[in-house]
Amino acid sequence: MLRKNLSMLLALMIAVGSIVLATPVSAQQSACQLAKTTIMTGITRTSIMSDGVERPFILFVPTGYTQTSDPVPLVFSLHGLGSNATEEMNYTRWNPVAEANTFIMVYPDGTNSPRQWNAYDGRTRLRKTSDADDVQFFRDLISYMQTNYCIDPARLYVNGISNGGAMTVRLACALNDQLAAVATVAAAVVRTQVCTPPAPIPLMEFHGTKDTFVPYDQPRGLFPPVKEWTHDWAVANGCDATPLTLPTQGEVSGEEYQHCTNNANVILYTIEGGGHTWPGTKAHLLVEQTLGYTTQDIDATATMWQFFVAHPRQ
Repeated sequence: MLRKNLSMLLALMIAVGSIVLATPVSAQQSACQLAKTTIMTGITRTSIMSDGVERPFILFVPTGYTQTSDPVPLVFSLHGLGSNATEEMNYTRWNPVAEANTFIMVYPDGTNSPRQWNAYDGRTRLRKTSDADDVQFFRDLISYMQTNYCIDPARLYVNGISNGGAMTVRLACALNDQLAAVATVAAAVVRTQVCTPPAPIPLMEFHGTKDTFVPYDQPRGLFPPVKEWTHDWAVANGCDATPLTLPTQGEVSGEEYQHCTNNANVILYTIEGGGHTWPGTKAHLLVEQTLGYTTQDIDATATMWQFFVAHPRQ
């Protein structure tokens, strides 16, 4: 995700089996009163105007969705540097999960060439990438979705990889009053810009020990050790100081910070030997040669959805 040529490498169409989980009904749910307009299900490429700029995104609406149904969850998935919305959709395989569980997916595009997110404010070597206000873009995108679709305001979720993971963390702070939970893979958060959420928000992170783009454990340098910044997030969420060790899943070990304020648990999955890749996806050989090994011992997409289901906004 940190090289320009990855947009070609990650254009992989990957199928996944259906994953069906019970979705709890939040206290804010009730039948929508939107106009009975015809809604196109499946994949749509569209755009909105934000801060005077046309911003494209891909929308996936499951076949079970109707304008008069109970409100449904909304999940955003953010690509990494050098990638784009199409590649993120194909790489993460969220659509079959959304179809099976009746929620709406949005894959936004970053700006610039190569495409990226303004996840940083310029106080580090990772400078602001353009004049695009990506935080405002997501505010506008949420508003657009809530105006035009039957969205449960208690179940807005964001996930992302690499630079998209860093943007996810930024949104967890900047849109803290709207988001229910966030999840990241190989999040490219930087030492001076790991924000403290204004209010507790659940977070899940996946990270490979052999990630050469965003190192797992780098005592000095641009990126903080993964265990350090996830621990700090747990402290901000009011969790127990010591995490619970989760059952090992082959190459994957996990730790969960529990007893947090508002049930805002923090989970870190460590992939032994894993690279800068999305766990559970079928990686192309060229991708692995560039980004490193992809474990099949855990499916990040399915695991994130389980996490989101368990964490509606409090």
